[in-house]
Amino acid sequence: MKMKVLFLMGLLGAAFLQVNAQSLLNNPIGEKLSSGVLEETYLSRKISAFNKVRADYPNSDTGINTALYDQARYSIAISMADAQQALKVKEMIKSMTSKGYKHAATTNAAVRLAETGMFNEALALLKPSMDTMDFIQKQGDSQAFTPEFIANYTNYTIAKAKVLNKKGDYRQALDLIKPLYDQHDPNSFTRVQEPYIMALSGLGKKAEAFELIKHAMLKSSATVALRAEAKEIYLDFYGNESDFSMFVDSTSGVAKRRMKESIASKLMERPAPDFVLTDVKGREVTLNSFKGKVVMLDFWSTWCTPCKKSFPVMQKVFNKFRHDTSVVFLFVHSFETERDPKKATSEAAKYMMENNYPFRALMDLRSTTDSRVAKLFEVNGLPSKFIIDGKGNIRFSLSDLDEDDDVEAEEIVQMIGMAEKGMQSVL
Repeated sequence: MKMKVLFLMGLLGAAFLQVNAQSLLNNPIGEKLSSGVLEETYLSRKISAFNKVRADYPNSDTGINTALYDQARYSIAISMADAQQALKVKEMIKSMTSKGYKHAATTNAAVRLAETGMFNEALALLKPSMDTMDFIQKQGDSQAFTPEFIANYTNYTIAKAKVLNKKGDYRQALDLIKPLYDQHDPNSFTRVQEPYIMALSGLGKKAEAFELIKHAMLKSSATVALRAEAKEIYLDFYGNESDFSMFVDSTSGVAKRRMKESIASKLMERPAPDFVLTDVKGREVTLNSFKGKVVMLDFWSTWCTPCKKSFPVMQKVFNKFRHDTSVVFLFVHSFETERDPKKATSEAAKYMMENNYPFRALMDLRSTTDSRVAKLFEVNGLPSKFIIDGKGNIRFSLSDLDEDDDVEAEEIVQMIGMAEKGMQSVL
């Protein structure tokens, strides 16, 4: 699931969330919740930071802040599930206002509980909403045909099937997920195929499961879990790890070809607006100065957790072109919540340095309400990425990231290659 946090909350569940930047302008609550809760590892510290924000800003859990607080509650609920605190997970979800976050927390926490062995608690967490949705479907209610209902029903079904697989109830998992698998909905098929294939494998249908995984690998849609299952099945059949590596290499070649064809369908051609910005070292940068080069433009901010989670992917992409002088990477720090320009610049530079990122950071400091360059590029959420060719045209626009870092990195590499070399040389 890939989405803008405040716009498509009913579809939550992806590895990366795109944050609605406008909701955080002039809003220190979002920044404090991001740094204190979303980026914190330890559950106790998450809870302390959350309670402190609520104490420092009483009666602030309203309006656009509601989604920000619920995003923090979601993060806490998932950590509680990892800590096997099933009752507290239920209480935290109950305290949420945003339906999207309630559903996302319920489905994802259930899977995390199952991963710790709390199968019955996981199923109990899913049961009330699933019973309600089943009733609505059986009654033929019109809401059963709405996009929001379909998305939620799909997410709950996938979650329950995953829990049943982890519990070892493969037959029940297969019976549950098969109707969705047979629909082959392109919006959800990648996520549906994992529990379906894992159920087949659990039932002993290894050859059938392996063929389906191989097909997914050829389409670059095999999840990490499916690739691990493919290796286990292959070694059971043939017992030769080097042969499996050769098999992976062979599927990768076909997958890359298909990936290129898919990427080519997303190609666009729109003039990129020129801009003048200053980098964190005070040097002036203009987009037009890079004419003749491909520019990877990445809009981000220090408060944006999804942005920072995408940086390891961007590091992999950067490494591919590290010695290619015809490709330029610019990371535009936008929608800053810090009012002091010097402090904002210092924080951006500090983040890059402390994390050893070699990215060139430009400061798109806001005026009264907007970051000017982000507005020129019609950026509504972070992270947002643009690939600009040597003629100054936007060729690709990305606002959602794949759940698999390696797949996402390869897709961006291919996009840059298309922009750099031209379509004929890469297809």
